[in-house]
This record gives sequence, structure tokens and C-alpha cells, in this order.
Amino acid sequence: MFNKLLICLLLMSALLLSGCIITGKVTDEDGNGIEGVTVTLTGGANLTTTTNSKGGYLFGNFFEVILGFTSDEPILIMPGSYTVTPSKTGYSFTPISTEVSVTAECYGPFAADLPWPVGGVNFVFIGDCIDISGNWFDYVTSEVTVTVLGESYTENASGVRTVSIGQSACNVDWFFTDEGVHYTRSGNVQGNMVYLSGECSNTSALETIIESELALEGLNVDVSFSTNTHTGQGTISGNTITYVGTGSLTGTFTYMGGTYTISASVPENSSLTRTYSLTSMALENKHMDNTTSSKSSTAGVLLEMIKKAVSTSTN
Repeated sequence: MFNKLLICLLLMSALLLSGCIITGKVTDEDGNGIEGVTVTLTGGANLTTTTNSKGGYLFGNFFEVILGFTSDEPILIMPGSYTVTPSKTGYSFTPISTEVSVTAECYGPFAADLPWPVGGVNFVFIGDCIDISGNWFDYVTSEVTVTVLGESYTENASGVRTVSIGQSACNVDWFFTDEGVHYTRSGNVQGNMVYLSGECSNTSALETIIESELALEGLNVDVSFSTNTHTGQGTISGNTITYVGTGSLTGTFTYMGGTYTISASVPENSSLTRTYSLTSMALENKHMDNTTSSKSSTAGVLLEMIKKAVSTSTN
């Protein structure tokens, strides 16, 4: 009688407290499970587990603890928003991560089947990570569109720049300098693709450059950018990367007591070629500096457009 009462109480506790299970599988492209992949859960909880011999993983074990199936510490998956991310050195997966929403419907005494799984959070291994670390020539073409005072202006901002790529496993950091403005973007290599996100520009440096150049012409203009984003993807083929991205900037500038909004759309089409000599890159950059226009950067286009706007506002 005592044992039956104890089992009843344990099951009631499980019904009240077990919460949810987040489960899924990591496979190769043929559907075979991959063992030893680290899967991380962030958001409402910060947990890490490893896939089993069949590629399966699970977060949430309170029901198993209550029934004595495991001696691990109980883990409750409470209602909330989570992100599930797989990782293994030298491997890339699709998707990179997945958002999961756990609702109150799978938590509590009225759930029909506890622990209720939030399943189907699956990932596919798509290949070893290609090593793209090193120094690259980046021949970039872009038509920057700037909107100010209700008018839009489009100018070519093409040229060449030096890109240095750092890589750790599948994660990459992308650094370059364009006319004194430093840029940083980060992302992942997946198969023969690289995906990046980050800043469209280093806005503090961009503001200083524009204000300084305008001051040389006797124009006292204050520039402030509030939105600064970039996303893009590139196809890797040997020692070349063909990259397409898009960026945006929004902000304001003040002149003679007036405040004006300004926005810029900055698409990028790049052809990157790997090089191993920083000296040769410097020489190539010098050559290109002598053959491109003064408006070969986003900063240059913004500068010209603000000057046009200032001229319009004073006429």
C-alpha cells in the first residue's frame, strides 16, 4: 500500500512539474545519425548535451528522474523561447541554429501526455568547413543610394580593398578598411558557402570623416547614425569567393539649426581572390587608389550627398 501511494505521488509530481522536452536529431545528408555533436540550448535555459550513437539529443529529464530512470540532476524545460545550436569541430550544419517556442500547453497537470515533446528540431551535416582564413583582394562594386530631404541620390562606390579573414572551426571574422573606416563582420562557413552579418560601417569613424571633410569647406555639420546593419553570403570556389551583400544606414545631420534625416542603402557585389603577401596587397591597393574616383567608398558618397543637401537647404 505504501509503495502504491509513493508511486502515485511521484506520478502526480511528474504531471505537475515535468515541463517539456526539446528533442531532435543530427544526421548526414543520407539520414544517418552523427554521434558526438555538441548541441547547445540557450534562452530560457542554458544547457549543453551531446548526440548519441543515433544522432539523437534531448533536453529535459524531469520525468525520467521521477521514475528513477536516471540519477542525473532534474532539468525542467519551462515555457519560453529557446535557441538550439549544433557544433562540432570541422563540421558545418544546416540550419546554423533553430528558434524553439515552448508554450504553457505542454506544462502542468492538464497536459495530455507528459513529458510533452517539442520535437523536430533537426540538423543536417553538410560538409567539412572550408578554410578561408588569410588575406584576400576584394574587388567590390556597389551603387550606394542615399535619401535626404525627400530626394534620393545614387552613386557608384566601386573599388578594391584588403580583407583579412580569421577562422576558428566553422566560425569566421571578416576585417577590412575602406578609406580609413574599419569594418568587422562575423559569420559561418557552411559547405561551400559563407554567411556574414554585422555592421554596414564603423559609424563613429564615418561620422568623424564626413564632419571633418565638411569642416574643411566651412560647413559646420553634425552627423549621427542610429541604424547600421549588413548581411550577405558568398560562394567559395578554391581561392575565390563571390559575395553578395546588402547594408543599410539611417541617421540624422544638423546644419544651421535644422535637423534632417538621412538613410543609405549599400548593396555589395564582391569578387575576392586569396593572396599571401601583404606587400603585394598594399601595392595593388595603391594602384587602385590612383585609378578610382574620390567617391569610391560609402563615406565618399555620403559626403557628396550631404553637401548637395546642405546646398539645397540654403538656396
